[in-house]
Amino acid sequence: TEDDNSGTIIKLTSVDTGRYKLKYDGAVNVKWFGIFPDTGINQTLQLQKVYDSFNNIIIGEGTYIISELVVNSYSSITGNSDGKTILKWDTNIDGINKAVLRASKSPVGTTASEVISRANIKNIVLDATGCDYGLYANYCTNETKLDNITALYATKANIVPIAAIPIIVLSANVAFRT
Repeated sequence: TEDDNSGTIIKLTSVDTGRYKLKYDGAVNVKWFGIFPDTGINQTLQLQKVYDSFNNIIIGEGTYIISELVVNSYSSITGNSDGKTILKWDTNIDGINKAVLRASKSPVGTTASEVISRANIKNIVLDATGCDYGLYANYCTNETKLDNITALYATKANIVPIAAIPIIVLSANVAFRT
């Protein structure tokens, strides 16, 4: 009788009770919820909903158009290890005071009121074309980890850590528009 979430719980259409439940352990793959790369459409709402529900997601190879995905504490976002998972800013949306990936519960440019703790972001390329920031991390503490993050083409800064101590950066690449 649980609600259908279109990924791990599927309601049968022919009966009132009964559900198909996916048995899994660990991270959920966003493809299970119908989120596929290279569609050319903004998938922020769908990605954020899955991420908020499960806090441990895998985003496969390809380009996903988004407009500011907000990072949660005690969570994980993992992309393809070959650097082929790209979160790309939706250029149809105003990118002023926005970030492709915002590791802050407060909007960009405001004082953070809530800490982000123990978030893990790994193997993600952030294409911030048309946006002020690639990764904006404000008030991240308690071993938040960034591993193999590449941020590109932001209009102000590609990676911005503010009051982010101790944040562990295992590998971050920053490229500037030429």
